[in-house]
Amino acid sequence: MKTESTESEFPEGRAFLDLLWNMEAHCSDYSAKALACMGEKAPHCLENIGTVVSLLYREACCFYGCAGGGHLN
Repeated sequence: MKTESTESEFPEGRAFLDLLWNMEAHCSDYSAKALACMGEKAPHCLENIGTVVSLLYREACCFYGCAGGGHLN
């Protein structure tokens, strides 16, 4: 359900980017502190997730070479 609002209630432009960056920093700090209390499996899981995301990113940006195709059109 959509609520009534005006555009001035939601940041735009640089203010929106600043909001995102501040939220990202807050989440990162919170996660780093929480991770220290999560035992041994959570840090290993996070490490593996980082590796998988890195591999997916490399595939998505043609890091290993580009075979061409529809994404170039």
